[in-house]
Amino acid sequence: MMRNLSGFHDAELIGVGWDPVDATLILEFMREGRKEKKAIRFSGVVEFRLVDFINQNVVHDVKIFSGQDEVAENLTHFIKWMLTLSDGAEFSETETINDYVSKIRKSEILLCVLNPSWGCDVVVAAREFEVL
Repeated sequence: MMRNLSGFHDAELIGVGWDPVDATLILEFMREGRKEKKAIRFSGVVEFRLVDFINQNVVHDVKIFSGQDEVAENLTHFIKWMLTLSDGAEFSETETINDYVSKIRKSEILLCVLNPSWGCDVVVAAREFEVL
């Protein structure tokens, strides 16, 4: 079931923290005219990609995909993008992509997609997340 995380529209992504030992990724946001900080912490991170992190990263929406209702075609687009470098080099195969889709549909992992209004695109595959 895809769901939108509320409270992130027009927030600004201001920081990214990656801990490869703990496989933890933290995305930090500023909201309400730079008065309130909020974060999303992902644990059990399997893979992620962030592109175009600049001095102003305005969020349009944040979506979480997980569960058997997810449509494989919708997931495939985001998974392929996550597994592609900016020069277009892909480090995925159809089998790998299908494995991600299967794990998402079985709720073994989730896929988080941050769509920007401006700035940084983010896709994260992880076991869990929490809003801090």
